[in-house]
Amino acid sequence: AGIGQMTLNANFRAIEITAGSFLSLGRECILNNPTNAFLNYGTLNTGTHIVSGSGKFAQADLATLILGAETGIQASGDSGNIQTGIREFSKKSAYIFQGATTQRTGSAFPDTVSMLGINNPSGIVLTRQVFCADSLLLIRGNINTDEVHSLTFGGRVIRSDSNFYGQVNAGWENSFIDG
Repeated sequence: AGIGQMTLNANFRAIEITAGSFLSLGRECILNNPTNAFLNYGTLNTGTHIVSGSGKFAQADLATLILGAETGIQASGDSGNIQTGIREFSKKSAYIFQGATTQRTGSAFPDTVSMLGINNPSGIVLTRQVFCADSLLLIRGNINTDEVHSLTFGGRVIRSDSNFYGQVNAGWENSFIDG
């Protein structure tokens, strides 16, 4: 493991994060048309950095996106971690909020996710209704809901040794759903 930098030339067309791969952004990532980014069963940790531009950002089944921006994923495309012209999110993907200040899920956050996780002591606020189909991961912090922006859990709790899918895992005694 080390720290590196990718330099992309004019012929660059796509970046793909595949099975078992983990990429952590160290700076902004600009995808200009026809440049695309595909997250396929790997993990992308955006931190507070932005993926922007007119290119396409696509997240496939079982891929994990770690969000660090305070505004999450917004519909307008001018704030939050993902600000590309075209965005596609799978309903079978995982999202972990990992920030230092209170984060909002955002107006374009998917309404159905496979796994929702929080690793932010300041907590997150749901800004839309979210159905969490498989797993809820409470590493640190609270998930704040209200009667309009509710969290519904799929009810399928299955222990899995290989990953976090299929379980409720509370790693911090003060983590809870508040709403």
